[in-house]
Amino acid sequence: MKRTTRFEVPFETRHFTPFQLQTKALCEIANSGWSRWLKAHMIPFPQLIKQHRVSFVIAGLKLNYLHPLTFFDADSLEATFAPTVRAGGKMIVWDIDFAANDHQVAQARFATIPVLIRDEMLSALPGLLPDTVYQQFTPEECLPDRPKRYVGELVQSIEENGRYLTSGTHPIFLHRHVCEVADQWSYTELTSHAAGSREMLALQQGQAFPDLIHGLSQPLRQVDAELARPYYAFDDGSVESKAYCYEGRLTLVHRLFCDVGPGLPHAVVVEQF
Repeated sequence: MKRTTRFEVPFETRHFTPFQLQTKALCEIANSGWSRWLKAHMIPFPQLIKQHRVSFVIAGLKLNYLHPLTFFDADSLEATFAPTVRAGGKMIVWDIDFAANDHQVAQARFATIPVLIRDEMLSALPGLLPDTVYQQFTPEECLPDRPKRYVGELVQSIEENGRYLTSGTHPIFLHRHVCEVADQWSYTELTSHAAGSREMLALQQGQAFPDLIHGLSQPLRQVDAELARPYYAFDDGSVESKAYCYEGRLTLVHRLFCDVGPGLPHAVVVEQF
């Protein structure tokens, strides 16, 4: 049997933009959801780290908005979580349905990679789920294959087939309030960094490129992201944002960099309107 966890989140004004649910709010609910699932069906997250010396990091996420929803349309959101362990414990994929007023309003998939804790500072390396953890999943929750990485192909298609509009680069700084207990960045801020850069691009260049105004005045339809390496507390970085008209809609490709290091993106985020 595939086990699920379902819970209700009463709405607050901070959950919304004027147009829709905040992507950051959905990411924060996702964090709460898999912690709830672990506590209900396996072991509380802190004990998983302390006793089994294993945690999870986000490798990628996909978020689709399916039905319009604004702050006054409903009183709460119902979230339903179900995990699937893939490739013998190399990855755990969390599928999440978000509903309001008995309508599915959004759907998400978060791909997480197990990391093995090495010391009390919570430094870790990627690895397989320990047998003591893997065996606690049911056969229905385990699949042999590993999901294909697709964000790179999506970006390539956008860059080859989309009509390029403009680009801009905006600084970010990793204060501790956007990090987690190990002083590494929290992925829940990833979509906020992308959204902030997109809004700055629209404010700075919207008069020259009117299509950019959709980035301030229309709801998002889809967000896809892939994470490659962490930031740490007090890192300086930047978001490079490129805007396209792709398949008839405004699409932005954001690459997040750090001011020190090899110069490779820490993450890539694609926003489609």
